[in-house]
Amino acid sequence: MKKILVIDDEKHIRETLGELLQFYGFDSSMASDGVEAIELMSKNKPDIVLSDVMMPTLNGFDMVKLMRTNPDLASIPVIFLTAKGGKDDLRTGMGLGADDFITKPFQIDDVLNSINTRLEKIDLLRKENLEQQVKKRTKKLELEKQQVDERNQEMTESMSYARFIQNSVLHDNDTFYSHFSKCFLINMPKDILGGDFFWVKKINDDVFLASVDCTGHGVPGALMSIVGHICFDKAILERNHRNPTDIVKDIESTLSHFLSKHDERLVDDGMDIGLCKINMKTQTLTFCGASQPLLYATHKDNPILTKPEFETALKIIEGDTCLVNIKGANSLGSVIGKSIKLVSHTIELSKGDRIYMFSDGFKDQLGETEDRRFSSSRFRKLLATVQSKKLGEQKSLITDSLNDWKGALEQTDDIMIVGVEF
Repeated sequence: MKKILVIDDEKHIRETLGELLQFYGFDSSMASDGVEAIELMSKNKPDIVLSDVMMPTLNGFDMVKLMRTNPDLASIPVIFLTAKGGKDDLRTGMGLGADDFITKPFQIDDVLNSINTRLEKIDLLRKENLEQQVKKRTKKLELEKQQVDERNQEMTESMSYARFIQNSVLHDNDTFYSHFSKCFLINMPKDILGGDFFWVKKINDDVFLASVDCTGHGVPGALMSIVGHICFDKAILERNHRNPTDIVKDIESTLSHFLSKHDERLVDDGMDIGLCKINMKTQTLTFCGASQPLLYATHKDNPILTKPEFETALKIIEGDTCLVNIKGANSLGSVIGKSIKLVSHTIELSKGDRIYMFSDGFKDQLGETEDRRFSSSRFRKLLATVQSKKLGEQKSLITDSLNDWKGALEQTDDIMIVGVEF
């Protein structure tokens, strides 16, 4: 309901006009002079003012002058209702910013027409002002979006180039497949850059295969992966370590040098490592892990399972296959300055035996339908149930299980799984 303020020193005029305006659907209020009107307008701003000119204390012209100096009242339309209808009075009123001049005596239709014309003009101006504000805001948002898109594009291009640099340092997938006749590799970074990588190298009869999960993902994980790759190169190719335990210890020492600045302190940066040395001639495997286990699949009647280190290990039997969980030590870099206790395990391989090394990304993946992680136990069970399949089929079943579990959710972490059959 539009609010109209009627100002007139003659009581019967203002009351009659106020009642008529209420009858025609307006919310009318009344004042007897300019001073009272200014006070009312300050408390309850009207949409339109109908004012007499000749009034005691503060006349209509002086009241409008005061209104135009007040930012809150300056834009209120004023229609003068007065017996002073001369050209000079009209010119004075319009010069002060009056919107209309109605001479007494007047018909109510003349007042209503003037009010409606002013209200239509107000609505049109408000609409135009709103449209201008919307256009201005839209243009600002479009500019901001363009700037964000440009920054995102620059960041994506930068990340893609960083991925190119990372790939030029790390081994590519073909290198992995060239070392084993039966194998699979699942390597799924969460972002453009990832912190999971493998390291593989054949030296004489030995193939060294490592699965490495660096702290974090994205840029920090990628930088750590390059550091990790350098650590492996130094330990095996430069310092000629051949025992997996010695290799992991050397990597721990090099990593500590990178991260600690030679003081003892806790850090969050580190690496989970699973390292195997496989003698292709004797078919012997030696494993050393730092927070990464080795899953070893063999026939359930294999005599090796009676050895003490295997008897106490977690095992899952599925059909004729026994899946053994061989634990690793703590993560490298978890506590700088404190040496971790590393243990190696030696396995005499039989034909058809399989090994699996992996980062924690799969087991930590959140499920869409179940608000929890996939878990280590569920992952081991999954690997146990696919043992009747060839490695290529296993890879498909494992990735299908991941996608079914993940659903529409984002990937939680980098994921890498290596599988080899002998």
